[in-house]
Amino acid sequence: MKNYELNPLNNYINQWKQVSTGLQSHITRINEQNKTRLDTFCKIKPLAYQLQDLTQHTKIISSWQKAFYKDWNSTFDVVRRAFKELPPRMQRALLELAEHGWYLDFEIPFTELWKLQKAFEEGEIAQAENALIEYYDDQADEIEKYIIDKFPHREHIIRSAFKAHAGGEYNLSIPVFLSQTDGICKEVFDGYLFMKDNKKPCTALYLKKIAADAYKAAIFSPLAVTTSIGASERERADDFTGLNRHMVLHGESLDYGTKTNSLKSLSLLNYVTQVFLFGKPTKDVKGESTKG
Repeated sequence: MKNYELNPLNNYINQWKQVSTGLQSHITRINEQNKTRLDTFCKIKPLAYQLQDLTQHTKIISSWQKAFYKDWNSTFDVVRRAFKELPPRMQRALLELAEHGWYLDFEIPFTELWKLQKAFEEGEIAQAENALIEYYDDQADEIEKYIIDKFPHREHIIRSAFKAHAGGEYNLSIPVFLSQTDGICKEVFDGYLFMKDNKKPCTALYLKKIAADAYKAAIFSPLAVTTSIGASERERADDFTGLNRHMVLHGESLDYGTKTNSLKSLSLLNYVTQVFLFGKPTKDVKGESTKG
């Protein structure tokens, strides 16, 4: 079971530490080499050698030192490159999911995010969606608790939406998930997610404030561009058949009530809750529990 008592987005950002895990074998090899060198050095008894013998050992030790720093510099170069490449890679992956109507839960590890991105990019849409359906289906109860914990004054509405979803009443759960997403966005950000300013979501304004933080900007990126769920009539193709907030809430779509679309809406509600609460003091959110 996922730990929704902790800030999931904070946990997700901290996964950069896991980059070092992939370097463990390299670091272990260096440590073993240096242990061997140290053991050899400790066996040297200076008084038992003439000056010329010590000079030779000094040269050997000097070469070992150079080799040591070369190995470690190589290691940290790998780490630096990984840190630099992570935000744009994360942004591409999140946008790829959003284009297909899915939004990430930040309890999902990077490795799984890369797999989902790859599947979508290679046209294995059914495989990727099945994985996300299974994940969100399994985590729905925990996500419900998490959102209610953060917005207890919305509990009566959130519970009704999740109850409708659990009962297969997707025609009812989807509009509520979408409207609550907009409501939470307005409450925390003071702007509606699906409203646009100069053809861009109003939430894009927030991105300007955090642009200097590459990790936060990457995580927030799906809410700073127009994706299928928020596309206007002019932005949608004539043959558009995906989940769209305007078409659902304005009664234009009559076949939106599927389990997949309900889970997509749930994923967006969860994502917005995580993103906008990241780094915000408890007192900044009306009615939020001090728990967590």
